[in-house]
Amino acid sequence: MNRVEGMMAHRRHQRPARTRAALMISLTVLIIVAGAKASSAQGPAIPFKPKLYVGGGYAPIISPDEGFNDVFAPSYSFQAAVGIPLSPGLEVVGKFQYHNFSLDLEGIPAFSTIQPAVLNSLGLTDPGRTITMLGIDLKLPFGPTLLPIRPYFLMGGGSFTMKQDDVNQIISFGNPPQTIEFTPRRINETDIYFNLGFGADIKIGPTLGLFIEGKYAILNTPVESSGLTPIFVGLRLF
Repeated sequence: MNRVEGMMAHRRHQRPARTRAALMISLTVLIIVAGAKASSAQGPAIPFKPKLYVGGGYAPIISPDEGFNDVFAPSYSFQAAVGIPLSPGLEVVGKFQYHNFSLDLEGIPAFSTIQPAVLNSLGLTDPGRTITMLGIDLKLPFGPTLLPIRPYFLMGGGSFTMKQDDVNQIISFGNPPQTIEFTPRRINETDIYFNLGFGADIKIGPTLGLFIEGKYAILNTPVESSGLTPIFVGLRLF
């Protein structure tokens, strides 16, 4: 009987997690200081007028962790955020993101030689893997303010929580019969992340617009720093 475990569990990382965490926090602080200086150089503060962002997207995985990169399919994602403009060239954005990854059996070596039709008939319960992210971005618009389309850079960080269920299953298939024990492990981890990105605001009306943005997020996971590249499209209100 083949046993499938460990592919979906984080290995212990040899580098101290505190070192990576301290580096990411330091980078975030430096970015905030730089953003504040850029804001003061671009003009006076503008009136407080919060903006609401709601959107959905897609998040491909870029990770050296085989148990994440190969075993799960890219995520369908959701984002909600509130932005507070501080000047024409700076906006502080508090955000919430949710990513839900589904199992990709073809990425598991024990299943890689099985025909897709057979894989679909096995009836395995998907343990799922979700990532919830809370953070703050500095949004740095540039270009003429009167144009309907205004690009921007963004940078920031925050905390994330990664979860995965443990759903132990033993399955048999084929002729002669093959048996595989499928034992993903439970994951419930919280740590920090850092992201950089680029996007554009598209003005539709006085209080309505569209936004599209792509980010590269580095997650401080126990194996190595895992990466996501979420792309969001959504509405801006107010």
